[in-house]
Amino acid sequence: MVYKKWVLTTAASALLLSAGAGVAAPAQVSAAPAAIKVALDGKQLSLDASPIVTSGRTLVPYSSIVKSLGGSAQWDASSKTVTASGRGVNVKLTAGSSTAYINGSKVALDAAPVIQNGRTFVPLRLLSEAFGKWVSWNQGSRTAAISSTLTLKTSTGSFTLKAKPKRIVTLSSADTEMIYALGGAVVGRPTALGAVNPPAAASAVEVGSTHGILFEKLASVKPDLVIASPALKSQQATIEKLGARCCSIRRTRSRTSKLPSASTASCSAKRARRRKLRPAWTDPSAA
Repeated sequence: MVYKKWVLTTAASALLLSAGAGVAAPAQVSAAPAAIKVALDGKQLSLDASPIVTSGRTLVPYSSIVKSLGGSAQWDASSKTVTASGRGVNVKLTAGSSTAYINGSKVALDAAPVIQNGRTFVPLRLLSEAFGKWVSWNQGSRTAAISSTLTLKTSTGSFTLKAKPKRIVTLSSADTEMIYALGGAVVGRPTALGAVNPPAAASAVEVGSTHGILFEKLASVKPDLVIASPALKSQQATIEKLGARCCSIRRTRSRTSKLPSASTASCSAKRARRRKLRPAWTDPSAA
């Protein structure tokens, strides 16, 4: 009897173990990331559909973002091409194509426009910057912030840019690195006796120095912003006749002196080197 009881008990235990073997442990469910928001000058935009992320880049519905930027958009169904225009800018983006055209010039895209649920999504940063805006990313609030102005704080005071410069001339080699850190395009630089830093600026036209400007060369590059020292203040009127704004920056030899700083990016040349001249924000509205 004792033997039979032991056999029954063992068999019952085996059945319980085999039944329990098919029961999976409760799965750990992680919360989905919060939806991405888009703001223009501090005001959250109401878009036709929520932004999406493709290849680490934020894409938004083209119609609502173009309208918010002050432009107009057209859709060509046969070629699946969006054309956004306004304020002297013309941008063409084609669904599935990694090439965009800004005023006729080719621009490579990290993420191509896509069609999803009947809507065409385009890269937020590229379109915003084409319309002269600045874009920054706030990871905490998951917000892509578009700004119409950028204020540079210099030793001679604050200087506010009301549109993203497209063609910049700098007359200081240190400023050249600062501008690249801010994402500007340098078309003119000071005359160099040695290596040019950053190397990407080597192809820019030499337009003189803080001691004197070569105005013929300056005019040839058609700048919209010239960064110079206060020593060239007397030349400001001539520079502005070329259609460029002039920003004066005073420098000292003190080790504690600082390069100009912007509200949305660091302008330190040392930090720029450490960051390899990439913008301070990298997710996910980098293009």
